[in-house]
Amino acid sequence: MSTSLFSDRVDLMENPTSARVSHVSRLAMKNVRKKYSQILVEGPQAVRELVSYYPQAVRDIYVDVNLAATSLREIVEQARKTTDFVHPCTSAVVDAISRDAQGICAVAELSKLSFATADTYEPQPGVALLMARVQDPGNVGTIIRVGDAFGASTVFASSGSADLTSPKVIRSTAGSAFHLNLVTGQFSDLIKPLKNAGYKVIGTSGSAELSLDDLLDSELDMLKGNLVWVMGNEARGLSEDEAELCDYLVRIPLVGKAESLNVASAAAVVMSATARVRRVAK
Repeated sequence: MSTSLFSDRVDLMENPTSARVSHVSRLAMKNVRKKYSQILVEGPQAVRELVSYYPQAVRDIYVDVNLAATSLREIVEQARKTTDFVHPCTSAVVDAISRDAQGICAVAELSKLSFATADTYEPQPGVALLMARVQDPGNVGTIIRVGDAFGASTVFASSGSADLTSPKVIRSTAGSAFHLNLVTGQFSDLIKPLKNAGYKVIGTSGSAELSLDDLLDSELDMLKGNLVWVMGNEARGLSEDEAELCDYLVRIPLVGKAESLNVASAAAVVMSATARVRRVAK
C-alpha cells in the first residue's frame, strides 16, 4: 500500500463482510438512504465531480488500493485535500460495496448537496427541465446530464419518477448531479411556483399541433427568457392534467420511420435547440 496517499487514520479494509461494508452497500436501498440521509456515489467521474463541487458533503471514500497509485491517483490526491477518510480497500471490498464502482465510490451527506423539495426551492432564472413520471433511472440520469450540458439551472422530477438519489441515477448523470439543482415534488407543486415566477411552461407531446420547427422558424421568443421544458412518462407521455398545466405543447418533428424518440433523446433535442437560440440572442 502506498502510505503517502493515505492518512494514518485509516487502515486497509480487507473484510468484504464487515458491518461498514454492509452499511455502505445498503445505501443502494431507498429506505436506507432516507434513514441515514446519505447517498452512494459510484465511479471515478461521479466521485471526481462530488469532490470538486461538494467537498463539504463527502463523508468517506473507498478506493481499490491496487488502482489508487495508478488510474485513480488524481482523484485520490484531490480527495485527500478534503478528508482523511479515503479508505484503501481490497478489490473484494470495493466489489462488495458496489459492482459498478470501477474501483472507487463515496458516501455523501444528502443534506449538504443540491437536492431540494418543491416546498423549499426558490425558482432561479434561466432554463429548466421537468420530468413528469420518468421512471427509468438511466433516462432520469441522462436527462440530468442533458440539462447540465445545455445550460439548465435546475432539473425537476415529479412524484412517480425514479428516485434522484439512487446510485444508478447518480452514476448515469456522469457527475452532472453535482452541477445543478435537483428538485422533487408533486407535479402541480413544481409547476405553479414557476408559472407564478413568470416561467413559460412548454410540454412535449407527439400529437401537438405546434412543432419545434415552428418555434425555430417563427416563434423564437418562446425559447427566450425563463422557461421549463416538460418531458412526459416514457410509455404514456404527459397526462391530461399535466398537459393542461403547460402553457404550450410542442412536438418534435420526425423525418424517418421511427415512431418516437426516447425521452432522454427528446430532452437533448429540445434543449440543444433552446441553447442555440439563446446563444444567438445574446
